Amino acid sequence: MEGNVFMKCSGRYVVYAVLICVCLLLYLPVLNIGFLTDDFLDAQTTFSEASRAFTHMLSSGYRPLMSYSWAIDNWIWGTARQGGWHLTNLIILTAALFSLWCFLKLFVKDRNAVLAGVVLFAICTPAAASVAKTVWRTSLLPVIPILWSMFFLVRYSRRERGSSALVLSSLFLLVSVFLKEIALAIPPAFAVLAWSQAQGGNRVKTGLKAFAAAILPVAAYLVTRYLTVGFAMGYSESSTFGLFMVKNVLLLMGKVWTPWLSSVPARILLPLFGIGLWFLPAERRLKVFLAAFSFLVLLTVGNLPPRVDYAVPVVPVFSLSLALVVQKYFSQRFSAGVILCLAAVFLNSVDEIKVIQAASDSLGRETRRIIAISEDIPGNGPLFLVGVQETLGEYGTFWHGEYMLPMQYMGIDPHRFIAGTDRIWEILLGSGIPGYVVFLDLNGGYRSYPVSLDMYPEHPDTVVLTTEPFMAGLLIGYPTCTAIGPYDELTLVSSTSPDSLYRISSVQHDEGWYFDLASVPVWLAGDSSTVIVTSCNELVFTSFNISRASALEVLAAKRSQN
Repeated sequence: MEGNVFMKCSGRYVVYAVLICVCLLLYLPVLNIGFLTDDFLDAQTTFSEASRAFTHMLSSGYRPLMSYSWAIDNWIWGTARQGGWHLTNLIILTAALFSLWCFLKLFVKDRNAVLAGVVLFAICTPAAASVAKTVWRTSLLPVIPILWSMFFLVRYSRRERGSSALVLSSLFLLVSVFLKEIALAIPPAFAVLAWSQAQGGNRVKTGLKAFAAAILPVAAYLVTRYLTVGFAMGYSESSTFGLFMVKNVLLLMGKVWTPWLSSVPARILLPLFGIGLWFLPAERRLKVFLAAFSFLVLLTVGNLPPRVDYAVPVVPVFSLSLALVVQKYFSQRFSAGVILCLAAVFLNSVDEIKVIQAASDSLGRETRRIIAISEDIPGNGPLFLVGVQETLGEYGTFWHGEYMLPMQYMGIDPHRFIAGTDRIWEILLGSGIPGYVVFLDLNGGYRSYPVSLDMYPEHPDTVVLTTEPFMAGLLIGYPTCTAIGPYDELTLVSSTSPDSLYRISSVQHDEGWYFDLASVPVWLAGDSSTVIVTSCNELVFTSFNISRASALEVLAAKRSQN
């Protein structure tokens, strides 16, 4: 008998050891990943700036406590030791796994089943991406207080704890919404959870108390947000609503089971999830909670384009579902199938982290390349870069035209102002120093063309046939094209991006009509050439710069106001 107990304990420790090794194998590479896109912005947050988050919109939303997480990391690691930020993400993931373990044990008694649910959370692609990309902890960190809020709510509903448990549930939910607003729509789901777990005949009363306890922190958040920032939205899409949100929610739920369901359309996912919920070995009331929570916890991001990290808050639902299934049907043959299913999820997460690592490596190479170019081109004027790789896979590297922060984070103070072409005239007007437009080649080389505010009057008008493409930059001295009248229209087509059409309407300036080519970045951009499509056989380009004239008018208006 003692030998059997020893064997069971030893086997359990072996399972835990294997789980730790799997997680280390998956997540150790993230310590070598650097910042990407908005990581550079959030990493600058200090405690003084974090305190402003209670009265300002920061990090594309009203998330005061999340700003403090950036400030703490900035205080501990600074911006140079970027691996430390990912170590913090790993600590957050560990805390989330422990919280999930405690929550699952309320419903599942079998340790192997609980372990299966925790493993799914640990290795799923949404969690892996949230750890590998620094700023995406915004989807992982708020889940921890949500899990504890539900934990204490269940204990209260089952009469295992008194009213203090309900108070704790409300407080944890308050922490979650001030970290990120993913829990704003879930009070009804909390009411269903309390109703499903209540003992005796007071289910409705318990559900109403749970709803009241959940709506209070949500109301506190909304009132605070309104009094400080009004109705401001972090993203323009946040103000749009429609049936498309149901589709987005279903697609996000499918991302939890990547690669199995990530490419399945929403019209298939809906009946598939319905069938799975129907046959789930759980009480009907618990099924109602799982369905309600799945939809409501994703509702706040349902109007945004589906992004893999947005799916993190719904992972606990699938973890609980998997644990219930394993507990009911556990057998040697069935466990082998579960392991194979989770193995595919694990391998996909490994690939996802490799893509993020590749994006980080690309950013480092491009930054070093930009530094070398800025040192190679003479003068101190601004450089306007075209052809910088700003995305890799589904992950951004730089913000468009913002290449200075990555240099500073590498410990190099950029002595040349480097930006995209969409602000060329504004920057030239502000600095008054001639610069260069630099076209980067895919093979590592570059072509540069001088540009200044005073170069255009020296150039005569020129006629160019539209039957042949021409190299980008060859007509950089001609930022304007003459038009016939107010209804004339010009279309620019980039040969490297044939799906990108830029239609320019004619504008009147003084006595003539013109196309303001300089206002369209594609006119100065393109890795190889630009084709102009028009009903005319030839176009007349002029050195007259409408953009400069407009900028001067705006500057004069500002000066007159001051």
